[in-house]
Amino acid sequence: MKEKIYIAHTETIDPALVNKIKIMIQECGYSPLDPFDRGRDIPPNMIVRSDLMKILSSRMVVVILSKDHYSLGTPMEMVYARIFGKPVLTVLLTPSLSEHYWVKEHSTKMVLANGWADRVVLFEDVFRFCFKVIVTQRQTECIDFRYTRRES
Repeated sequence: MKEKIYIAHTETIDPALVNKIKIMIQECGYSPLDPFDRGRDIPPNMIVRSDLMKILSSRMVVVILSKDHYSLGTPMEMVYARIFGKPVLTVLLTPSLSEHYWVKEHSTKMVLANGWADRVVLFEDVFRFCFKVIVTQRQTECIDFRYTRRES
């Protein structure tokens, strides 16, 4: 059975980009998990639980972020992936997001993908390189969110 790769994205992200990423994941020998490959009449709590179980069962998570396609779910999936000890390959459609503290902290690797359709070969090469670097590392540590108070 092929290991799974979860793809976190909003429903409004360009379907051509999502499909391109699915194809590249398959070409690398993995099975893509798209959270939108499900029925429509599912209660919200079941959607969240199902997505978290898919993240937990995945080898890694690919997150597609854009300021133009914002949702709360995608950043939450990114954070949960890191809490679960999963590596995160972040595909950025908005380059300035690469400087955001939360994006930096929760990304194992980042790929800038603005204008990806005009530079498909370059995007594919960079994505595959980062993907292979991540999957060859067996990352198991979780982020430790325990707060340590400094003594004054």
